[in-house]
Amino acid sequence: MKRYYISSPQIWLVPFGCLIISVVISISGVSERLFLILNNWLNMIIPFWLWSHITNGGDGLVAIALALPFCFKNPRFVLMMMGSGALMSFTPTILKAAIGAPRPLSVIPVDQFTLIGSSYKYDSFPSGHVATVFWIVALIFLMFNRTSIRVIVIGIGLIVGVSRIACGVHWPTDIFGGVLLGWVISSGAYLVFINWPRRIEPVYDTILQYLPVLVVLAPIPWYETAYEGTRSSYIGFSIVMICFWFWRYVTESLNK
Repeated sequence: MKRYYISSPQIWLVPFGCLIISVVISISGVSERLFLILNNWLNMIIPFWLWSHITNGGDGLVAIALALPFCFKNPRFVLMMMGSGALMSFTPTILKAAIGAPRPLSVIPVDQFTLIGSSYKYDSFPSGHVATVFWIVALIFLMFNRTSIRVIVIGIGLIVGVSRIACGVHWPTDIFGGVLLGWVISSGAYLVFINWPRRIEPVYDTILQYLPVLVVLAPIPWYETAYEGTRSSYIGFSIVMICFWFWRYVTESLNK
């Protein structure tokens, strides 16, 4: 496994790109028009019921399930993920409440766009779903230097990002803000945990290896997703990722 240096331009291309695009959109005043175009177009190419499943990729448990294949025999990655998870759980909520930005429903009549799910009107910036999925995406970028992996996880993150526009609950700038927030939190976790502790004791190594699997597995019987009718996809995706982790575990054990 090769790691990027935190100062690598490739690491900061995505967040700085999002920052620049957000500034351009805000200054030009095209946010509302761009939202309407994207919302209508996205719901033309993909049915609305499918977007409600896709947008669950920004759920915290689903994001951790996405990370499971990268957790195997990688305790430092798990340490970064768990160490920054608490910060990730409340930072978007605090920022949303402090900024208090209106959501599309409070600005545009609902008959002009597609709204999927709850009728949120405020606390728009930044998107918590996008911040959550890019929290995991950024950690993978920082810890794994393989083009195929980077392309796949960025693609997943972008699909979840546009799903928030397709669902009619966030402006484009909210999406870019979410990317930036998730990236900054993960970069901070990387700086803290990449060399600390210097050595992870075997007992903690074992705990860190199994902990993410337990975090994903334990809530499956009772956890309810935010969008009605999407619990099945949450369960299915979680089970697939858990099975993939165990497949790696069994394969590694047999090859010893």
